[in-house]
Amino acid sequence: MSFQLNNDIILKINDLKCYYQLKGFDLTQGLDAKIMEMLQYRPSFEPKPLEKQAIENYWSFGREKREHDGIDYTYELEQLVIKAVDGTSLSLHRGESIGLIGETGCGKSTLLTAILQLFADYLSHKEGEILYYPPDGLNPINLLSLNNVEMNNLRGLVFGYIPQLPKESLNPWLTIGFQSGEILLERLSLRQETIKERVYEYLGKVALPAPKTNYKKYVDSLSHGQAQRVCISMALIADPEILLADEPLASLDAVNQAIIIDLIHSLKKDLGGSYIFATHNIGAATRLADTIAVMYGGEVVEICSVSKFLSNPLHPYSQCLLNALPWYAVAKDGLLEEIPGKTPKPNDWPSGCKFNPRCRYVMDKCKSQKPPRIFTEDTCVGCFLYE
Repeated sequence: MSFQLNNDIILKINDLKCYYQLKGFDLTQGLDAKIMEMLQYRPSFEPKPLEKQAIENYWSFGREKREHDGIDYTYELEQLVIKAVDGTSLSLHRGESIGLIGETGCGKSTLLTAILQLFADYLSHKEGEILYYPPDGLNPINLLSLNNVEMNNLRGLVFGYIPQLPKESLNPWLTIGFQSGEILLERLSLRQETIKERVYEYLGKVALPAPKTNYKKYVDSLSHGQAQRVCISMALIADPEILLADEPLASLDAVNQAIIIDLIHSLKKDLGGSYIFATHNIGAATRLADTIAVMYGGEVVEICSVSKFLSNPLHPYSQCLLNALPWYAVAKDGLLEEIPGKTPKPNDWPSGCKFNPRCRYVMDKCKSQKPPRIFTEDTCVGCFLYE
C-alpha cells in the first residue's frame, strides 16, 4: 500500500489468534478484574535469590494462593474461554510508527504482549505467525516458535516495551538506577561506570528531574508521570529496533499527557526506530503515528495513513470513533455522535462482523459471514460495503 514508508518489513503478524482459558472463573466478579490480575507485567529478567523472593512476596501479597497447571489457573468453578485476539494481521515497516486504537477490550494490549510473549503461559491456544525480520537479511523468525530463553534474548534489545501501568510495573524493592541499567549488565555486559553514565543520560533524555538523585530512589517516591518517564527510558536504553508502547498516556492528567506526547515525539525523531503505540487517545495517535490501525473485537478492521484516517475513514467503526470526538466534530461543523450499543464481552462476540449489532449500515450477510479484507490504493479495510 502506498502509505507505507518503504517495503522493508521488520515485523509481520499473520492471522494471529490468542485465547485465554480460565478454569473456575466466577462471572460475577467481572472479566476486566480477572484479566488484569492474570496479566500483571513482571520483569523479564531472572532475579537473584533474595530479589526473587522479594518479588514473589510483592506479587502474592494480599492475594489468595493459587495453584496452576501449565496454562490454566485451577478452581472448582466453571471454565471460560476468551478470544482476546481473533485473526489479526498487521505489518510494521522499518522507520514506521503505527497507532493502534480502539475501545477497551478490543485486544490492543494482548496484541503487544503476544509479540513479546510476556504471558505465554496464560494463553491456552495460539494460531498464526508473528514474524520478526532481522536487519542482517536472514530468514524471518516466528516469535511464537521460540521458548522463553530464546525470547528473552530479544526482549529489551530488539523489542523495547513501555507498560500500561508504570508504577505497578517497576519493582518496589529495587532502585530506579538498578532497574534502568539491568539490561545493560545482563545482556550487554557493560561495566558498572558505563551503565551508570548511560542511565543518567537516558533519564535526562526523558526529562526526569535530577537524574543522579532519582537514580538512587525507589518507585514509591516518584509521581505517576515520573514513573512513566522511567519506563520510557528503560524501554529505550538498549537501543531496541522496535518500541511497543501500551497506553503510554494511561492514568496521566492532561498536563502530563501533553509532556509525554512531546517527549515520545521528540525521541522518535531523534532516535528513529519502528514503533507501535496502543492508545485510547486518538489525538495523540494521529500526532505520533504514520499509520493508524483500528482494532475491534480482537481484529484490525482498518489500516490507513493518518491523513486518510482523518479525512475519509472507511470502516463504520472508524467513522464512529472520530464522530464521537469533540475536536473532530467541531472541525467538521457537526454534532457529536454516540456510538450505539455497547462493546460485547470477549467471550460473547457476535457471529459474522463483530461490529454488526452497532453498525448503521448492517446487512444480512454481516450477521453470518466474516467480512473480507479489501485493499484500496491507501487503505486496508474489513467491510462488505467495499466489495
